[in-house]
Amino acid sequence: MKTQHPSYTFPLKAWKIVLAVIGLAAFNRGPIAIQAAGAIPSGGKPICNNPDKHLYVLAGPRRSATTSVADFFYQYARGPQPDRKHGKIYHPLAKFRWPMVYGPASNKTDTDTPFKRFNSLVTDYGNKALRTEILDAIKRDWELDAVTSIIFGGEEFDQVGAEAKEGYDALRAVRDVVDYIGAKPGCVTVILSYRDPRFEHWVSLYGGAMEKSGNEMPYNEHMCKEESTTLRLQELGTSLNPMYVAESYLNEGWQVNMVDMGGVDKKGTDIAHTIACDIMGGICDDDGWVKGHTEEVFSNKLLQYDFDHLPKEETALSEKLFLYRDCAFQEDLEKSQWFSVIKQEGIWTDCEHDKNHEWIYQSFRDPTTGTKLFYDALLSQVDCKPFGGPKSAVDESNSELLEIAKIDEFLDGTYQKNIMNIIVEDVGGVSVWLVLVLILVAGSVGFYLQKVRENPGYKLPIIEMAGGLDRGFNDEPGDEGDDDSSSSSDEDDDNKFI
Repeated sequence: MKTQHPSYTFPLKAWKIVLAVIGLAAFNRGPIAIQAAGAIPSGGKPICNNPDKHLYVLAGPRRSATTSVADFFYQYARGPQPDRKHGKIYHPLAKFRWPMVYGPASNKTDTDTPFKRFNSLVTDYGNKALRTEILDAIKRDWELDAVTSIIFGGEEFDQVGAEAKEGYDALRAVRDVVDYIGAKPGCVTVILSYRDPRFEHWVSLYGGAMEKSGNEMPYNEHMCKEESTTLRLQELGTSLNPMYVAESYLNEGWQVNMVDMGGVDKKGTDIAHTIACDIMGGICDDDGWVKGHTEEVFSNKLLQYDFDHLPKEETALSEKLFLYRDCAFQEDLEKSQWFSVIKQEGIWTDCEHDKNHEWIYQSFRDPTTGTKLFYDALLSQVDCKPFGGPKSAVDESNSELLEIAKIDEFLDGTYQKNIMNIIVEDVGGVSVWLVLVLILVAGSVGFYLQKVRENPGYKLPIIEMAGGLDRGFNDEPGDEGDDDSSSSSDEDDDNKFI
């Protein structure tokens, strides 16, 4: 057996350096573009090929007055059942419908709040009978000549992506509706609420959990208990990440309207009226109220929660953290004419897209690793010692570093850089020249990422001249027959190939 040539070996730990330096380059440059950016409509304003019919999807998120909006449309825009009972149509919203869902299966669900039944498209997808009754209800109203706009949805329609609850897929639910009624992409608009202040939204979810359990749990226990990590990641990755939810719906080829609740409050109206007037075109007065219902507010003020578990200085830093992640999406979302913000007031007002901020914004953006890093940042604010210390969601090996970290270090990028440093320090026996070469490679990768971010069609000149890399590597004569020459039976982990 031939002795393995040292120039062909690439220690396993050396790959950690590759990941570290390339990851740091990616953090500093930002990702190429938003996830599946090529799928996001950006080549002009959406055109509905059926101007007499439009489908609106109320997609939450939770604890942002979604249920109040659903209740509003249920009260004033629901159609009658076949026996002509229980229906209600109010003239200013006469061409709108919040479909009434009824039948043997659906009548068993949400008996006190029937306007919530659409959530079952997400939460109980396997119940075919229930799903069919819901789809039929939407289609019945869609096919009425006098009806121009259908609106449906609920707070569970924020369940998209990797951190959605197991088995929940709001995108699949909306696809089913769109396909069932035959709506075209340009005739579909997803409505999302943006609750501001951002940390108040997070606290509201905490308060809601306490209310549901009937037990007041200290905030540090809520955050630190290992068994609750999955729940916190689900909340941070969906309900508390409206920009990512918007991006996900845009990737499906539908329009997205985001309502800035801070702007609605400043205007002095109500989010349900804003949706009816500013988005759907209802009959409204000059102040933005549906005619006949001036100052009739549906937003649930009980969503607020009195929070005193952190000093004001820390809650301000938490707020900044949420805003940083939102900033990561600004440039890409604003490029799409299929995305718009209604009553914009606080969204993106403090974003600084320069080299000192952008890479930090982007470090929180990835739906999986970015969400875990975000969670670690919030963990750095609380005392987890009574629960065995903080457990890093990014990587448990980072827990010791997280225990002494402060949220400021996440906001200025120090923590992100320290993670990279730990990886490099963990590597032993790797020559300096190899580290330098890898850093040079990472710099090149960073340059390429920036170029592709600016121009998705960009190719490196050497690739362009070679006609691409589709041909792969050519085998040179004499290379065959040596497959066993580069293996060893007693290599340790540090010398294994990837």
